Amino acid sequence: MRHAILSSVVTAVALGLVLALGSSVRAEDPAVKCEENKLKESGKYSKCRLKAEAKGVKKAEQADYTKCEEKFGEKWDKVEGKAEGACPTNGDVDSMDARITTDAAEIATLLAGGTLAECGDGSINVAWEQCDGADLGGETCTGLRFVGGTLACDVTCGFDTSGCVVGTCGDGVVNQPSEQCDGTDLNGVLCEQFGLLGDPGCDSSCEIDGSQCFACPGGTVVGDSCWYLAPVGDNCNDVCGAVQLSYDDVTRTFAGSSGTTANCQSVLLALGLTSLGTLDTSCDLGRGCTYSVFAERGFRCTSPATVAEPPSVNEGNLRVCACQ
Repeated sequence: MRHAILSSVVTAVALGLVLALGSSVRAEDPAVKCEENKLKESGKYSKCRLKAEAKGVKKAEQADYTKCEEKFGEKWDKVEGKAEGACPTNGDVDSMDARITTDAAEIATLLAGGTLAECGDGSINVAWEQCDGADLGGETCTGLRFVGGTLACDVTCGFDTSGCVVGTCGDGVVNQPSEQCDGTDLNGVLCEQFGLLGDPGCDSSCEIDGSQCFACPGGTVVGDSCWYLAPVGDNCNDVCGAVQLSYDDVTRTFAGSSGTTANCQSVLLALGLTSLGTLDTSCDLGRGCTYSVFAERGFRCTSPATVAEPPSVNEGNLRVCACQ
């Protein structure tokens, strides 16, 4: 009997030592220690903010949390620094500050007889709410790119679009996830977003048609068009064809007979030509904006109308061409 009792005592002591040792080992774990210290600092910070609230109530003044915030940040950084990266979480001082601040503020609000902002109170007053009851924040079905219908709010304060009318490809509005565009609605897509010139189109499948987008190989971009100086003997069709492009009537409308003298001058300067100025004049052929090497000056042929065919005749009459 005595032997059995002695054996039980020894076993109990041994088990106690094992448990104590295990507890000691866990307590020495840097990750556990960091978590423990962060919990302590969180509690202290919450208490500090609530004390500041109480002081503000007592003195009928705005609560001052300055010392609480400064001390919390310092202590939190110290805890993480001491753990040397072993904390279960790191760099979360701002998020925990925000969480504790919100919790303390809500406690103060409730104790003052107020109510908390929440989904279902009829107002959008929580960061994640899209809507709340009849408060849709000004949003509509069309604003969400539906054709029309009535937008509602569900019980989770998210938009209920079941009453919105779904559009189809061909209705002229991008209102389906599968649509890149629809008719003239290009959804903000531009050729220049891809480093190209021109205007994209939209095909019958509501996909962007980039066939009208083009590069400007060896040319100079002015006024969203690609410009070249035609060598002696070449006309605009020759110049554009040499770079696999075609004549652009912008040659006429921007810098030629239907354009302006200022635009002609801008094109000449962009092409690297030294121009003392550009004068308007009548010409024998519709060359549009031209440059004289001898006079170091530009001339804009206001008549006849600018066309693609007349070539650059000589160094005294080099024409510029826009290509697309």
